[in-house]
Amino acid sequence: MDTPLRITGIGLASSLGCRVETAAAAFRAGMSRAQSAPSFTIETPDGEEQAINIHQARPVVEGLEGFARWLHLAQQAWTDLCRFTALTSEQLTRTRPPLGLIVILPAITIDRFGWEDEQSPAILDQEVLVPFLQHCRLTVPPEHRVVLCHDRTGLAEALRLAEEGFAGNRWGRVVILAVDSHLDAASLESLLATDRLKTPTHPVGVVAGEAAACLLLESPADTQIGVDTGVRIAAYGRSAEAPVDGTPSPSPMGDQLARRMLQTWESLPATGRPTLSMYDHYLDLTGETWRAQAWGHLLALTAHTHSGTTLSTWLPASGFGEVGAAGPGLSLCLAVRAFQRSYARHSHAVIWSLQSTGEVSVIQLDAAGTTTPVS
Repeated sequence: MDTPLRITGIGLASSLGCRVETAAAAFRAGMSRAQSAPSFTIETPDGEEQAINIHQARPVVEGLEGFARWLHLAQQAWTDLCRFTALTSEQLTRTRPPLGLIVILPAITIDRFGWEDEQSPAILDQEVLVPFLQHCRLTVPPEHRVVLCHDRTGLAEALRLAEEGFAGNRWGRVVILAVDSHLDAASLESLLATDRLKTPTHPVGVVAGEAAACLLLESPADTQIGVDTGVRIAAYGRSAEAPVDGTPSPSPMGDQLARRMLQTWESLPATGRPTLSMYDHYLDLTGETWRAQAWGHLLALTAHTHSGTTLSTWLPASGFGEVGAAGPGLSLCLAVRAFQRSYARHSHAVIWSLQSTGEVSVIQLDAAGTTTPVS
């Protein structure tokens, strides 16, 4: 990356609220609004029905299922972005060069949704993105919008597309919108069937959640219209290797993933990059054993760089649950607020993202050094 990308707006919809400032403050305070799922129970070994805990974005999506749930989360995150930047939808879209809109959604698989299609991005453009644009009164032509069904590594890919759009003068500003919900019946059933769901009889699993994160990026060459957050995306990387063999449960996967994490990290531009001990680390440790193993192996592989130092780590899943494709965007919003409010422990942050297929992405953030705390 020749020039760091400027983050000039953030917005969030989550179980801890639909204002990015209050959600980040609640997370920092250790709050969690996990509650019993209203309409989903599991059967215990003794034959009793028992509720599970979830992180629900009430009342935004209460009673909604499927695409409607994504749509309402996305609308709330967009509204929060407009509030944060004090810009209207018209002001954000009436730009020259035009606005690029990149939407990150979960991978569409038979295991989770009961269908899959090579054309799923095009289908979701019509089923989710077009209604979203209509509701928010946005005008973004098809040639300036992209749908990525990449789960957790989608944000790194979106940053690559944004950088290309800026470099070619195709886009003057880019909004990245990531949304996911594991609280529809099909997703909960999929988590349960694959032993990924945390239950009274299976404590090493995820607590399902949902969120939407919205980011405004501006080209360094154009006049800024958003908020000077003082935070830049300094580098990003995404592994292009073949998936790890097997399912995400054998312990060898921890070592394989850790080595891929380290390779992806070392592939970033080394100029001015401090050691890992000089970063705030945002980890997608969701309660699953294989994720913890990967992070543990990475610590062992890099021990010589932080010997005797406790790394600064943040675990968004502890406050928001498993939010899937929205996870990296949520972490970025939290990191921006930590820089703005001056409770980040370092002036650099890194967002680590792992997928059960073995893919890895790393995003490095830097504070400009002139950040003024805001309310």
